[in-house]
Amino acid sequence: MQSGLMVSVAFWVVVMLLIWPRVLWAAEGGQTVFSWVPGEREARVGKTAVAMEAGPQIAEIDCPAGRALRCGPDGLIGRGQARLGAIPERGTIDFWLRLDRRIQVCPPGDRLSAKLVHCEDLTIYLRENDNGVSVNIEGGHEIRRPNVRGLASFDLTHLRADQWYHMAIRYDAPEGKWRLILNGVLQPEPWFFGPFKFRDLTRTIEFNGLMSSKEGKGEPARVALGPIIWRAGVAEPREVLAKLKAVKDWSIPPNRGEGVLEEPEDFDGEALGGEVIYENVFDAPLEDGQWVLEGPARLEVADGRLLIHNQEGNHCVLWLKKRLPRDFVAAWDVQPSQMDGLAIVFLSAMGADGRDLFDPTLARRDSGEFPLYTRGDIRCYHFSYYAGQRGSANMRKNPGFYMIGMGPELIGSKRIAGAAGPFRVVVVRRGKRIDCAVDGKRFLFFEDDGETYGPAHGAGYFGLRQMGHSRAIAYDNLVIRKLKE
Repeated sequence: MQSGLMVSVAFWVVVMLLIWPRVLWAAEGGQTVFSWVPGEREARVGKTAVAMEAGPQIAEIDCPAGRALRCGPDGLIGRGQARLGAIPERGTIDFWLRLDRRIQVCPPGDRLSAKLVHCEDLTIYLRENDNGVSVNIEGGHEIRRPNVRGLASFDLTHLRADQWYHMAIRYDAPEGKWRLILNGVLQPEPWFFGPFKFRDLTRTIEFNGLMSSKEGKGEPARVALGPIIWRAGVAEPREVLAKLKAVKDWSIPPNRGEGVLEEPEDFDGEALGGEVIYENVFDAPLEDGQWVLEGPARLEVADGRLLIHNQEGNHCVLWLKKRLPRDFVAAWDVQPSQMDGLAIVFLSAMGADGRDLFDPTLARRDSGEFPLYTRGDIRCYHFSYYAGQRGSANMRKNPGFYMIGMGPELIGSKRIAGAAGPFRVVVVRRGKRIDCAVDGKRFLFFEDDGETYGPAHGAGYFGLRQMGHSRAIAYDNLVIRKLKE
């Protein structure tokens, strides 16, 4: 009796190990549109098995959730004749991927792209471009809207080659909403999106992993894909995260700047400051020559605050005309006058070739137009800390407009929750590291290795940038200190 029981238990253990990937990522009570574990000869369309043809010279590798295939020289991972039928209006497409080299920002002429998932109803691209990395969703010809080729585009700073990533792309077709969940963390809303309708045209589905350019430039990258499932129902981040945490003998890799943090972290940046370099509580008019305004805007000091007024399309930068050391701690209060807006800070700003930021040989910046600061003849870092309802804050390195960090936008979310402000913003520069916080919560960080995006920037100027649709933002209690020894 005992022997029979042991055999039975062993049998079911083997069965569970074989079906675990499918169980883990199966729709809970929802329709499965398509599912496939790369390396298996059959996929599932609903409850029907369909044959899958693997690409030539593929390599089978281990994946945290089962088997995976890395593409061969022609890029094909697998293809099958799959009539998907009526595609649900709300669903989630999730998959595992791993790269054979790090992908990040690249020169404009070296852009790479791969059609990770392709069928007659949609295509999911993975791209390396001059802005960073992007995941793009494009619809078939039947669902493309006039003048808009794509359905959604998600930006990431980079993807590493030494780990697996899990991506879940969820959509709501009637509402035109798309979101990316990266390793269980909801990423910011895409740059463009809109309502659409599937035409249920899919007859063939294929998966590709070769990232290459049409011009043959750039170093190709190859992608390995793990279990893939397209199911009805919009996935919630907490559910995806719980499933990832349940994967045996695997833990979710730490966020190293690829996407937004799961949660902002406690950070007392002001405690790192020492001797005061500059301080202003804005109880008196600005001293002549102390600040330099670039762009059409109006400055006002009233009620103990500095207000910058501008209008739609009229962007500006207000520079503190005092060169700061490389390492410093800056903190200030900010209070937007409305929900819509965008506020940015520049730091470590200098002219190209060692020139001062205000060297007369540099291009004039009277208009305040963004390309003058991001792709012109000055070098700096910048990050957004207030972006209305956008939900994300980005850090970039210039010139080049390189995306180097992403984080949750905290001030907008606080205002949506009813907070009136003011809000305390802190930035700390310590050697190669930059930390950014709002009200004691770090939402952005970056470590500049001096190689990936060019030499690290050193000493330079500090500037407040305000986009025209902000209308008016109040600033107060600015203090800049040397880094405490």
